Amino acid sequence: MICKNCNSEVPEGESFCPVCGQKVEPEMSGVPEEKGTEETEDKAYFEFEDAGQEADVKLPEKSKRKKTAGIVAAAVLVLLIGIGVTAHAQIANFIKMNFGSTAEYYQYVETKNRDAGAEVFSNQYKAYYDSLCGDEWKENATYKLELGQTLKTMLSMTGTDFSALNDAGLVVSRKRSGGVSQSRIRGCINGQDVITLNMYVDMANSEGYVQIPEISSKYVDFSESLKLLKNSNLGGGNVFLNGGMSYLPEPEKMRNLLITYSDIAIRNMDSVEKSSGELEAGEVKGNYTKFTVTCKGKEFYNLLSDMMNTMKDDQNIKAIADKYGEGAYETFSEFLKESIDALKSEEGKVTDEDLQMVMDVYVDGDGKIVGRVIDLKSKDGETITLTFIQPENGSEIGTELSFALNGVTYVSLAGKGIRKDGKISGEFKVSLDESINPSKENIVSTKDLVTIKVTDLDEDKLAEGYMNGSITLSSSGTTFSSYSLQFDVKGDKENKNSSISVLCGGDKLVTLTVLSDQKDVPEIKKPGEGDELCDASDDDAMEAYNKEADPEKIVAGIKEKCGVDLSAYIKLIESLMDQNTFDPYAEREYDLKENDLEDFYTEDVDPEDYGLLSPL
Repeated sequence: MICKNCNSEVPEGESFCPVCGQKVEPEMSGVPEEKGTEETEDKAYFEFEDAGQEADVKLPEKSKRKKTAGIVAAAVLVLLIGIGVTAHAQIANFIKMNFGSTAEYYQYVETKNRDAGAEVFSNQYKAYYDSLCGDEWKENATYKLELGQTLKTMLSMTGTDFSALNDAGLVVSRKRSGGVSQSRIRGCINGQDVITLNMYVDMANSEGYVQIPEISSKYVDFSESLKLLKNSNLGGGNVFLNGGMSYLPEPEKMRNLLITYSDIAIRNMDSVEKSSGELEAGEVKGNYTKFTVTCKGKEFYNLLSDMMNTMKDDQNIKAIADKYGEGAYETFSEFLKESIDALKSEEGKVTDEDLQMVMDVYVDGDGKIVGRVIDLKSKDGETITLTFIQPENGSEIGTELSFALNGVTYVSLAGKGIRKDGKISGEFKVSLDESINPSKENIVSTKDLVTIKVTDLDEDKLAEGYMNGSITLSSSGTTFSSYSLQFDVKGDKENKNSSISVLCGGDKLVTLTVLSDQKDVPEIKKPGEGDELCDASDDDAMEAYNKEADPEKIVAGIKEKCGVDLSAYIKLIESLMDQNTFDPYAEREYDLKENDLEDFYTEDVDPEDYGLLSPL
C-alpha cells in the first residue's frame, strides 16, 4: 500500500504509515472498511521487525500533539514578525510605490534618503563639534614627523648633515571642563622630550597663563589680552570660549535646520513624472525607476517665499545668531525683512521662463537614490548641469560627479569601486577642461589629472562620522607625476590613528602620523602663591623675561640629549630666508623722465590718496 499523506510504501498488514504516522486506508477488496476511533488512534503503535528484533513506537498523546502544534505556530508567527520588522523599509517602499501618487512616492523617497543623509551628517558634525566645543572634553594627541632615508639624503645635499634627525613631533594633552581649558605641549626629537609648554585658560574669568619650564620658571600672564578679547566686538567676546569655536551651531540645531528647509524644498517639488531609466558610470550599468522633477520660475518663487517666511520665526536661527553677540539676530531679521519685501514686490512678475530646473532622480528597488542629474536653465539661455550618479551592479559601484556649463564639462570625477564585507575599494580620476588649466607649464594634460585610489573604506564607520581606510592621490599629467600623497586613517570615538605620507616612487619621503585617545590628561593648574608672574602687557617685564630665557641652552641640550645639532638647521633656514628677502630700502637706480610725475597726476588721481602731498 501507498500512504496518501507522504507517498511512502506501507508494509502489508500495517494500519499506519511507518514514516509519517498517518492511518492508512485499506485498499478496496470487497471487505467493509473498519473505522478506528480517536481513542484507538491515540493508542496505536508501529511494530518493526529487524533481524528478529521488535520495537514499539507510540504516537504522542493528543494533548501533547496540540501543544507541539502551538509551539510550531508560535515559532512561525515570530519568524513572520521578524521578517516584517527587518523588511519594514522594503514593505513601506513597496506600498508607497504601488498605491500612492507619483509625487507622493517621489517625496517619500526624497524624505527617506534625506533622513539617512542627515544621520550621517549629524554624526560627522557632532564628532567635529564635540572635539572643539564640548563642555567636558579631553584628548591626548601625538604628532610625529618622520623623515625617510631618501629625503635625508636629498636634504644633506645642501651641505647640512640630516642623518641624525629621524623624527620630530609634538605630544599635546588637552582637556576642557567647566569653561577652563588646560594644555600641555611637549616637543620631541628622536623620541626624546626637549621642550614643554604648559597653558591654563579660564575665559569666563579672563585668566590666562603660559609657562615654558626649560626656558624660565616664570609664568607669562596674558590675562589682559583675554579681557580685551572678551570685551571686543568679535562675536561678543565669545569666539574663543570653549576651545575657540563656541560660535559653531550645536549639532541638534544644525540637524533641525537641515530637516526644516529640506522638507520645504521636498514639499514644493510636486511636478513629477515617473519612468524607467538606465545609469552608467565607470563601466557599471543599472536600470532604475526614474523621476523627472520640473520646477519653474513661479514654483521657485513659492519655494523661496516659503523658506523666507519660515526663517522669520525659526528659533534655531535665532539661537545660532545670538552666539555672535548682541544685535546679531536683529541685524539678520532686518536683512530678512528687506529680502521678503523685495520678493513680494516681484510677485506676479516672475515667469516660468525666468528660471527652469529639470531634475532626473534615479531610485533602486529599495527606495535608495542612486543618481541625480540637475539641469538649470536661465532666461538668457545659460545652462548648468550637475551630475551625481552611482549605479550598482552586484558588488560593483560606478561613480560620476561632474559640473558642466552650456554643454562643456569643466570638472568631473569618475571611476569604479568594489564593495566587499562592508568596505569599498576602487579607483577614481579627476579631470578638468583644458580651458581652466591652472598652469600649462607644469600640467601637460588636464584629462585624468588626479587619480584617487581608495582601499578598504569602511562604510559603517563613515556613517558614524569616522573615516577608516586608505586614500592615495597621484597625478600622471604634471611635473610632479613621480610623487603621491597617501592617507591612512583608522579609528573611532575613543581612538584615532591617521597618517599622511609623501611618496616618491615606492619610497616614503616624509610621514606625518597623528595618534589620539580619550585617556586621562595631566592636570595643569594656574599659578599659585610663590609662583612668579610676568605680565605680557608690560613691555619692560617681557624684555626682562626674554633676556632670562636662553634658547641656546635648549639647542645645546638637544644636541647632548638627542644627538642632533639644531644650530646647523637654524643657520640653513636663515640662509634660505635671506635669499628670498626683499629689502625695500636697498639702493636702486631709477631713470625718471621729466614728465613722469605730470603723467601720474591726472584729474582722475588724487595725489593725497597716495601720500604724495600732505594737506596744511
